[in-house]
Amino acid sequence: MQDRIDIGWYVGILTVDDHTYYFALNIEKYRAGEYFSEQRELITFRLLKDMSILPDNT
Repeated sequence: MQDRIDIGWYVGILTVDDHTYYFALNIEKYRAGEYFSEQRELITFRLLKDMSILPDNT
């Protein structure tokens, strides 16, 4: 936390079929609350689905 702003990263490597994807998500939120870490994961998975990297059923 910096100046009451929560800073969160979600970083990883994903291999789907023969393709490897590296990703990093950074979000900042004022007084993020208890679900901040879960929100980072949900946002990342939604973006990977929107980019057709992950199927919709994951």
